[in-house]
Amino acid sequence: MKKVIYPGKGDLPEFHPESKAIFHFQTIKIVNGEEKIIDDSRKLGKPMELLIGKKFKLEIWETLIKTMRIGEVARFHCKAATVLNYPFVSKQFRRFANNGAKDEHGDNEEAHTHESHCCGMALQKSCGFSDLDELIKSPSDLYFVIELLEVISHDSYEKEIWQMTSEEQLRQTGDLKEKGNQAFRQNDYSTACQLYEKALAILEQLILKEKPGDEEWIALDEMRIPFYSNLAQCRLNLTDYYAARRACDEVIKRQDKNVKAWFRRGKANLGIGEYDLAVADFEKVVSLDPNLQQTVAKYLAQVERERKLSIEKEKSIFASKLFS
Repeated sequence: MKKVIYPGKGDLPEFHPESKAIFHFQTIKIVNGEEKIIDDSRKLGKPMELLIGKKFKLEIWETLIKTMRIGEVARFHCKAATVLNYPFVSKQFRRFANNGAKDEHGDNEEAHTHESHCCGMALQKSCGFSDLDELIKSPSDLYFVIELLEVISHDSYEKEIWQMTSEEQLRQTGDLKEKGNQAFRQNDYSTACQLYEKALAILEQLILKEKPGDEEWIALDEMRIPFYSNLAQCRLNLTDYYAARRACDEVIKRQDKNVKAWFRRGKANLGIGEYDLAVADFEKVVSLDPNLQQTVAKYLAQVERERKLSIEKEKSIFASKLFS
């Protein structure tokens, strides 16, 4: 049942597949004859976003939204059977609106509100919120007051990673690599890091779909190597030596004869002050590529200079404390 509060403007929007509907909502439950507000997106500070045709967990919302004009405010009465999944949708929206804040049980697991990311929700007995748990135990009719703010065509916004197909995600990693390399050439190392790390996050999502050790899993895992390698160099340039070393570790774990990774890890350990580890890394470089012996010799000399300075500094600090 629908009751229009404010009619909105214009004709009904075109709700094409993957269009994004953005709206504010208020959820109301009748308790002992009185209205009780369960959720209010305006108070939470963020509107809801719904992708048309993507099997949203609360399908009734898409049905309701498709009856509305831009700017329209309407109140809908929905039977309990059509809103059984509302507690789980509310749980995820509350987390989203609060930037991943923990629920009443201290749980802050990541999840999305669309079908492909809600597997097993219907089997859960608790949402971690007492009011939502009550809805699970005792389903009831709900009222929604919805204000439709905007409908964005599928080709007018950048998809989130989880919205993409596997093929789109793979193409995105290539685009991110090119943009990262361009940022690197422009000495914008922070931006390059962000782009490489985003590509690695996409590859991680793709790998999770495969069985470890299978051909597809191995191929995706190997695709991570150039991103970690580039990331290591960016982190070195930013003097973020610990992050650079971690990136090198990821490369070496997959390619133990990768000369660049050993060389960069040596420089990272030098920057950290792990002189023995730096020497071991640089010696590994020479064992893998003897042609780099002269270059490595300069770094080994730098290691010894900095080691000596470090020792002298420690002696000076100790002496000042001893005679102060």
